[in-house]
Amino acid sequence: MDLVESISLNKENNFFESTFGKIINNSIEMGIRALLPDYIENDVINIKNTLINQGIGEAIKETINTAISLGKSAIGVISENYENIEQAETVLEKGDLINGISNVLDNVLEKIGEKNILPEKIINIIRNGKESLLNGVTKDIKKEFNIQNENITKLDNYNKKWRQAYEKQDFNGMEKNIKKINKLIENIIPIENIIKESRTIENLHSLIKNNGQNFNISLEEEEISKLLN
Repeated sequence: MDLVESISLNKENNFFESTFGKIINNSIEMGIRALLPDYIENDVINIKNTLINQGIGEAIKETINTAISLGKSAIGVISENYENIEQAETVLEKGDLINGISNVLDNVLEKIGEKNILPEKIINIIRNGKESLLNGVTKDIKKEFNIQNENITKLDNYNKKWRQAYEKQDFNGMEKNIKKINKLIENIIPIENIIKESRTIENLHSLIKNNGQNFNISLEEEEISKLLN
């Protein structure tokens, strides 16, 4: 793996770690609250902090990365980007993400039990309620994929509107849409064609803006903007 491939893979993994890592952690926390309705807020926070201190966060990151690697191998994806949202979903499914999270919970709860950090009663409640926790995780991941699908559609629309404004040399229209593109692109699953087009637009927009809104772009400059993605 060369440096460029390594950087691209790190960007992809960082996206999944930050986005889905937060979703999974939040979902587990909400699940614990539901399993322990009679416990006060501070008790629930202490239980959550105990899970974190015993490494659940880092273990989930590793599980996500493993699922990506296994899932891509299973369906033959070699690019750091995806063709569509459905392919990204399939990668996590084939990578057995939910089973990986189940194993993480088992390992962390076993470690906590061995160290007598939490009462056995609480550990057993969480262990016995694991299926409910994992159902919540699955539901929240599906919800995020639906949001991502909507954002991909929006980004594609903003790309097209920017191109229309560019053809008319309407810089105000371009500026309006580039702000929307910039806002969406950093929080979106890396979908090959959409992301490539958005990055090209960002480069072209910067070129025109830094050139005093001059639309006299050479073919060479336009080609370079595509290569800088």
